[in-house]
Amino acid sequence: MDPAFQVAGARMADAARDDGDTDMAFGGQSDAGPDALTPCVSLDVDEDGFDVSGDCGPVDCNDEQASINPEAVELCNGIDDDCDGRTDEDVVSAPCGTGACTRTAACVSGSMDVCVPGEPTPEICNQLDDDCDGVIDNNLGVNVTGFDHTFLRENYPECEFELPISNQASVSQMPCRKAFHQACVDQACGQTGFGPVGEADGQVFLTCIPHTQLHAFPLANLGATHERNCEAFNQVNTENCRAAMFMECRLNQGTEGGFGPVGRDGPDVLMACVSEQWATHVFIEADEAVGCDGEFIEANSEGVPTLCTSIYHQACVNRGFTSGFGPIYGDPWGSGNSRYATLCLGSPKD
Repeated sequence: MDPAFQVAGARMADAARDDGDTDMAFGGQSDAGPDALTPCVSLDVDEDGFDVSGDCGPVDCNDEQASINPEAVELCNGIDDDCDGRTDEDVVSAPCGTGACTRTAACVSGSMDVCVPGEPTPEICNQLDDDCDGVIDNNLGVNVTGFDHTFLRENYPECEFELPISNQASVSQMPCRKAFHQACVDQACGQTGFGPVGEADGQVFLTCIPHTQLHAFPLANLGATHERNCEAFNQVNTENCRAAMFMECRLNQGTEGGFGPVGRDGPDVLMACVSEQWATHVFIEADEAVGCDGEFIEANSEGVPTLCTSIYHQACVNRGFTSGFGPIYGDPWGSGNSRYATLCLGSPKD
């Protein structure tokens, strides 16, 4: 058989039973019908299995080159290889770069552009290789990480809160403090964490801190040691307890300061002491923390509201840091509660 008639011959064989005649093999009924395949007679000059008429299947847009047909792979060559009416569509180069820096180059006018890797960025806790060194979530500094609200509720059910979180006292209580600390640890984002410092699109943002010294101290002795009224677990969120934990870390543990509680171990309260590499003790003026009233903080027996956590976080961000924990205590050196001690974290020191 002439190869030029290869397609037509195959289609004719398929159409043989649809010849309009009475076929006893099909119950004595005619096998022709409205959908019967019309025999096609067409040439396939380049022998790629497709013809130019369209009667015998998809149209071959170039019957002189077997490499061009409806099932061909589109190449970067200025030609419509797959006969879909478009040229060089969706053709990209092999990837270049590593991790989040991985990129591809586009095909432009039949020629492939040069592939240029993306720029590395500081590593954050997101299951990506942000700094493009081939390792995911290594070399983490202080990082603000978004956790899905549903994930937190399902994995840490002792922390009961809903969105929006502003001024929900529950997120300042021990169960949620423990949960936020543990979330940072479990996701390998840090050795401790606190929050929420913000929320958006169903996510709750926590500040996670690496290289933290966790310190357990008998709560019954904490207040007396630092001359603060802090002796029971129902007081741990008050200004007095916050100040006592900060001073325990700063004066007795050789760190820049600390915060808590991030947990409890029997009669001991667990606090996070942070070295000066990661933390800076600053005072935030009242006009930098609009919306967080110092008098309300001191009078609030349930602890500092969530709104203040995010406000002091943002005050530290505005100063060039990654995050911040505050307010801790009012300035004892003559200015009353017009400014509050805060532990700003991350840049510019890390």
